[in-house]
This record gives sequence, structure tokens and C-alpha cells, in this order.
Amino acid sequence: MPGRTVFAMYFLEPEKRRPPQLLFHRLIGWDEAGETTRFLHQYWQRAAQGGLWLQQTLPNPAEGEISRFFAAVGHFDGAPTPQTVNRHVTIWLGQLRPERREVLVRALNEVLTGLRGLNRAQSGPAAESIERNAYIKLMCWISSFGAPVLRRAGGNPPKVLYEGDITRHELLFLRVLTLSGCDVVYVNFSSEQSYRRADPEGQFSTPLYGEKTGPPPVHYSDTEALRRAEARAAVRRDTEKAAGIVETNTWFTGDDFWEAALRENRFRRAAQSPRLCNLCLLCFGADQREEYRNRLFAFREKLRQSAKGWLLLDTKIANPTNAEIAEFRAAQQNKGRRELEEAIAGQLSVAGGETQTLLARRALLALLGRQKEDNPGRFANYALKMACWLKRYADRLFADYRHEHQPLLLCYCPLAPAEIDLLWLLKEMGVDILYFSPDKEARAAFRHQALPEEARIVELPLSLRWEPFPDRETRLRVATVAYQASRELDQLLYSDTGLYRNRQFLRAKSVTLKTTYDEIGILWNVEAKFRPNFQAADGLVLVPTIFAKICGVEKGDVEGYWDKIAAMAGANAFVITRAPFFSRPSNPRLAQARSFLRGGRLDLKALKSSEAYAYAFLPEETQAAILEKIQELLDQNILHNIDENFPPLALAVLLSLDRELLRLIQNFDYTKAVPKLVVIDTTEHMFSLEDCIHFAFLNLSGFDVVIFAPPGYRDLEHYVRPECFETYQAGEYAFNLVVPNLRERKKPGEPETLLDKLFGRRKNT
Repeated sequence: MPGRTVFAMYFLEPEKRRPPQLLFHRLIGWDEAGETTRFLHQYWQRAAQGGLWLQQTLPNPAEGEISRFFAAVGHFDGAPTPQTVNRHVTIWLGQLRPERREVLVRALNEVLTGLRGLNRAQSGPAAESIERNAYIKLMCWISSFGAPVLRRAGGNPPKVLYEGDITRHELLFLRVLTLSGCDVVYVNFSSEQSYRRADPEGQFSTPLYGEKTGPPPVHYSDTEALRRAEARAAVRRDTEKAAGIVETNTWFTGDDFWEAALRENRFRRAAQSPRLCNLCLLCFGADQREEYRNRLFAFREKLRQSAKGWLLLDTKIANPTNAEIAEFRAAQQNKGRRELEEAIAGQLSVAGGETQTLLARRALLALLGRQKEDNPGRFANYALKMACWLKRYADRLFADYRHEHQPLLLCYCPLAPAEIDLLWLLKEMGVDILYFSPDKEARAAFRHQALPEEARIVELPLSLRWEPFPDRETRLRVATVAYQASRELDQLLYSDTGLYRNRQFLRAKSVTLKTTYDEIGILWNVEAKFRPNFQAADGLVLVPTIFAKICGVEKGDVEGYWDKIAAMAGANAFVITRAPFFSRPSNPRLAQARSFLRGGRLDLKALKSSEAYAYAFLPEETQAAILEKIQELLDQNILHNIDENFPPLALAVLLSLDRELLRLIQNFDYTKAVPKLVVIDTTEHMFSLEDCIHFAFLNLSGFDVVIFAPPGYRDLEHYVRPECFETYQAGEYAFNLVVPNLRERKKPGEPETLLDKLFGRRKNT
């Protein structure tokens, strides 16, 4: 869009313009900054007061008006000559001063000459008829619309404004007015198409093209709406006063961020910088649990004793209240996205003074401006939430703000993307941001956010589970020299070497392998760390597991079939030989389980404090693993054909696990031997939902799960999605088989006893 110079020329006298001239521009489209709208509003006011504003197609002259024209000037044939035009203007427009009539005659003759050029393809009476009709129409329009304007011409040019699609005759009328002493602006917000049909070579006006086409957010003639829009735009302009005030992290060159966070502003200055210097740090992972938690506790105690304003954020941020939203109610009336952004920012005011409010507004406008949400409703909800949150926490942090200390937000909890955006907003206001996550997996939430781009990121070696923020100091044990040497050796041996110490990892994620039938036997006794796709990093192990259903009996060899199953059903396996295997929980247990769920999430505090919780005797890491996998089962789409009662049912089932299964789960070292669930289904019974809950849960927990179905009947398919397990056709279907005692059955390669030899007993009978 042009600069202000072109628009400003319209409000100068012609002799002061460079070069001196009358102006005729066509404005196509509009600009985001509102420059076009502001010009058109000022120009429209001039046109409405002493000029001409045309918002619709000019009507063709009525028969009565044409009759009056001929009655005044007399009938004439053919195209008008210059002498005819001079005589007609004198008679028909005698109210104009002589010098204005002379200018109008020259203008009409020039336009008619140009019209002949446009109609050069026509000749003879047809061309003359076209020119005569256009002339009559122009004379009538000049009398009806142009004469009041032309009477004022001669000094500061009257303003003519035409909006919308235009015809050739209307464009000739505007051309006459320009040549007769008027400034003309033609505006079409949507398209130049109609203008180009009227003026194919674009010779009558100078084009000015906007950034956007279509109806602008506010029409230039809506004075009240423009006033509000200008107030909103002023908010955006005013926030630029706060540019460059906050300087993040550049002053911090050391490693002791604990000390740096407590440092006064006068000791934070970069080289002769007058800005507010703040700290932004993201710390993922932990070292030793007790030392890590003690440092957090000690830092909070120092904050309590300091003069800094600070807040601890250790729980999920509550949604804005109705009272908070009401403060921005007026802003919600704005329909366009940009208008909504500016209106919300304009209504945002925070504690701490004008500078803090400008910083808050500037940060909010920047955040909203880079959002890619296309749905207007969702964007409006997001914008309101961020404004309410920013005001809530900025008011608390800057309530007693003194320039000597930057306020500090100590954050210790998992964050959603919108909550990370809030941290960025507060950082832009100059707040010190210290975020701690003992769980390294929390870093994934920051991957596509702006905050890490400017933050100092610290990563510690271990990944621990979330625990409540420490409210007391943990008693520490002092390490001996030998212990320290052992730890250093341990770090050397078990860091990125492929070697793993016993129970090095506390968390695991199951990855189901797609294998061939033969590979099941090959991988069955292979430790997790030697299986394909095994990974161990950042405190998390990806355990490759088998989840398979094997139908039929290979080569029809039933004895060999039982031998193979007996070999797979070793000491590390839980074996099931009847269906259904697990009973349905009682109604009281279901009701109790329902009370431990909040919106599909486990209420761990309520659950673990309940008498119904039967796993309190297990080690903390085993309890955490079980509860994590229960939540994972509720979140993932492994089971189907279920209803809204599934979450409490699954929870009730999994809070009553068999003691042998619990021992296998507790004993599972994620890098070593993988525990097994071996299921033999020789009957026509379908697996119950409770059975399938067990299968899915154990698969998520890192178990190998194999179902042997010699008759090939459907069993787990009704509840377990087929894409979650592999099905193999091993051989012929076998019916009515009776499962032998697999524990007493000899394993392949086991030597025969003396009794076997004496009585000639066959192996594996």
C-alpha cells in the first residue's frame, strides 16, 4: 500500500502539490494497518459535506429529464460538435459561472474525443449514435449530480468518491468532473474487474492496490466503528513503546542459576543496559532423588526469606472464572480476528504500573498473532483464556513490585501447550521463569513451543516420577569415598555402553513386534535388550514384546504341540488353561472404582489413601508402574465393543491382580528376561472382557502374551482390536483336546529316568 504522501496530497491545494495537479486514483482492496480506511474516512467526510459521494450505480436519466434537456437546447442529430457543446452548456448549465462553464466545455470535448477513440471500430451513424447517447446521459448527470459540485470548483478541489462496480458512462462522468476541477477517488474493495472493462488501458486514473480484497473489517463511513477500531489500533502502536525493555538470560553467564535467580536487578545488568534483565530456565530430569528434592525445598525457603515477589505453580492451572472472563466481555463483541486481539489487549491491565501493562499487552498480541488456529470460536476461547491467565498471575507477581527485584515463577508440574504459552507471556513481562521436571518425558510438550528458544535448558542424568513439591527436607546419607568411586565407575560402565546394571530403569513402554511364526520360538527366551527395536534412553526403556494368537497344530502332531507349549511355559510364565479365566468384579467394587476416576484420569491421591487399594505393600516403583499402565490402558484404543462403564470395570479388575502376576511384574527388570502370559484355549468359550483387560494390561506392562487356539475359534477378537496382536495359522485345526499337566511334562532334551527305561514309557506322556 502507498505511504501517507499520496493520501496527504488530496488535502493540499493543487498549486502546493508536487507537481501541481488534480487527482484521480482508484483504490483496489485495503491494508491491514488501516491506512486506506483512515484516508477514506477523512476523504468521505469532505465528499459528504461539499462534494459528491456515489455508493451505487447512477440511474439512467428519466424520459422527463431528457425531454427537458431537448426543450432547453433544441433537438440535434449526430454527434455533438465543440460549438454544440459550448452552446448547450451555456443554456443547460447557465447557473455555473462563465469561467467554470469554459472549463466544463473543454472537459466534455476531451472526453467525447476519447470516446470516439474507444469506439473506433464503429463508423458512420452507429458511432455518432453512441456518442450522442453518451453525451445526453452526461449532460443529464452533470445537471442532477455534478452541478452543485462544479459550482464549488476553482479553489480547493471538491471531493468526489465513487464506491463499487462502475460502467463506462459512469467513468466518463468521473473523468469530466476531474477535468472540471474535482479530485476523484474510485474505490472497490473486492475487484478491479468492472473498472478494467470501462477503462481497458487504465488511462483515466492511477491505481493503488491493497494487501487484501473483500469487505474491510470496518467501513470508512462508520464513524463510531472507526473510532473504536482506531482505539484498538492505538493499543498495538502503544505497545511498541515496550519493545526492548526485557532482556532474557544474556546477563547470566555462569552455572549457578540458584544464586542468579535471587540476584538483584542492579547486579544483573548487561553492558550499560537499562533494560529489565530476567532469567528463564528449564530443567528436565534429576540426579539423586533426595538431593534433587532438597535443593527444591531449600530454594523455596530462600525465596520466602527474600524480598522478591514469587509464586509456586505445582498444580494444573484452573480455567478462567466467570468473573475473570467478564472483564473482557466487551472485547468479545468483535468479530474479526485482528479486532478481537486488539480489543482483548486493550482491556488488559495488570498490577505494577504502565510499563508492566504495556509489556503484558505486547506479549499477548505477539502470542495471539502467531497462532495458526483457523476456527474463530476456538481462537476466541484461547485468546480469552490466555488474557485471563496472564492477568491472574501478573497481578499476583507484580502486586508489590519493586524495581530492585524481578518477580519469579517457580513451576513444578506437567504442562499443557497453553500453560507453556503462559510461561512465555510472563517471561516477556520480565518475570524470572524456573521450570523443573524430574520426568524427562515432560520435555516433549515443549517441542513446538516458543519458550525453549530463549530459555537456558539443563538436563540431568536420571528421569524420576512426579511427586508433590517437597514440603520438608529429606534426611541425606553421606557417601564414603568408596561409594563415590563406585558411583563414578557405575556412570562410566552404564552410560551409553549397551551395558545395564540391575534395575537401572524404572519406566518402560511396550512395543509389540510384527514377527513371523518361526520368530516367536527364536525370540521367546531372548532378553529384552537383545531383541529388535530395543531402546533405552532418558530413563525410559522400549521393551519389544510378542502379542500373538497361534491357531491350529503344526503338522497335526499333538504330542509335539504340547511339548512346545510346555517348553514355553517356564518359571517366568503365567499359564492359563480355561476360559473365562477371571470373574467379574462385584457391584460394590465397581462403585468404589468409579469414585477413583475423574474425567477418565486416575485420582491417585484418593486411590492410594483408600482401604480398597491392595498394592500398598509393593515397592513404590512397582506401584507406580502398575498405575501408569492402568492409565495407559484407559487412554489407548486397544479394546473395542466397550461402553461408558469400561473405565471403572477395568480399574476394578486391575486392582485385583493375581498374586503370581504381581510377583512377575515386580520381578521384571526391563532390560532382561521378559515375563510371559501363556493362554491355551481348547474350548468354544469366548474370552470375557475381564480376560481381555488382563491381556491388554500385561502387554502394555511388557509381557509376552501368546494365545494357543488349536481349534482356531474366535476368542479374544471380540474385545481386542485385531491390529493390536498378530494371528498365525500354524497347521491343522484340532478339536476336543485336553490340556495335559504342563508342569510335570518333560521338556525336550531332558534325560529319561530309570523307571522310564524299565517300563518302556515314552517321553512326554
